Amino acid sequence: MQLATRRDKTLLSGKSITASQKEQRLTMVKFFPLQYLRQVKAEMLKVTWPTRRETAISTVAVFVMVFVAAMFLFAADQILSFLVHEILRIGT
Repeated sequence: MQLATRRDKTLLSGKSITASQKEQRLTMVKFFPLQYLRQVKAEMLKVTWPTRRETAISTVAVFVMVFVAAMFLFAADQILSFLVHEILRIGT
């Protein structure tokens, strides 16, 4: 990550890039798909996946919170609508 940052600063500053920096940049560009897939698999094995019960409980909690937020916003909208209507009616 730091190499890319230094390289970006060099490119933005307008300085010329040395041969070793060009070689280093070329080595950073190489991509090895099989190595990448092995690393992804290794990381996925480290993940602690939730159980079916934990997922169901979390889903219910999300639905309840969405319902509570919707009711709050509905009530706030109705109150503000009533107040604006009353304020505008007073002026006429």
